Amino acid sequence: MIAGAYQTIAREMVISLERSAWTPIISQCRDFSVTICDSDFNLIAVPGETLPVQAMSMHRAVKNTAAFFEGDISDGDVLMCNLAISGTPTSGSRCLPAPCSSTASCSSGRQPAAMSRISGHQYRDTSYPYAKDVYNEGLKISPIKLYEGGRLRRDVLELYLTNLRARPLSHGDLMAHVAASWRGKDRLLQLVDEYGPDAIQRHTQELLDYTDRRVGAEIQKMKPGTYFGEDWLDSNNYGTNDIPVRAKLTIEGDRWTVDLSDNPPQMIGRLNST
Repeated sequence: MIAGAYQTIAREMVISLERSAWTPIISQCRDFSVTICDSDFNLIAVPGETLPVQAMSMHRAVKNTAAFFEGDISDGDVLMCNLAISGTPTSGSRCLPAPCSSTASCSSGRQPAAMSRISGHQYRDTSYPYAKDVYNEGLKISPIKLYEGGRLRRDVLELYLTNLRARPLSHGDLMAHVAASWRGKDRLLQLVDEYGPDAIQRHTQELLDYTDRRVGAEIQKMKPGTYFGEDWLDSNNYGTNDIPVRAKLTIEGDRWTVDLSDNPPQMIGRLNST
């Protein structure tokens, strides 16, 4: 029942974001993700209507953004960050967690052509293909509070919007993301009020343990051993072609390990990590 409630809340966040977004890449193409994390930043709800490949890194982004404000997070805060090192896949993606007492609801997504609207390169396009490093991609937003104690920080909003080309659309989409986070937070608090924080935390841990058992049982059906896979990137746009991407997968018991160490060193060039 609690698992179903989490999924329902996450889907309400999806509907809120879809219906209030200003741009079709969100409202029609669903180029966004929403998740619900527990107090230890484990993913406990990822609705299938959004982009799972994008959502899978959001717990890391939420954790790193919240860690920056450790001891200084209040009810009504909405945090914001777009640093790749924190876990967001592109400069145009923002993590917007809205923390609450026992769980953290989070809405994250991308505004259309966000990286082109953020200052940092000269082209009105979804990305700058000739970016040599992350600084060429646009404005970097370190962990910051967009709302503090329920009050909008107008200085932060103005700093953000001043660096964008399509200001009205960007403003509308940003507020749609905030609304989705708040929707998730309000519904989570209602769930806590109905069942109590101890019951919610107990059942959430049981849900995570159940997931671990289910996944482990599926892995045990696979043949133990070490497997190798290789693909490549066509180019980094700076003369390096056929860049290999290698992975070594080791299956042992009910666990697997993915080893990415046998890959080329970091190089110049832009890549959407999703």
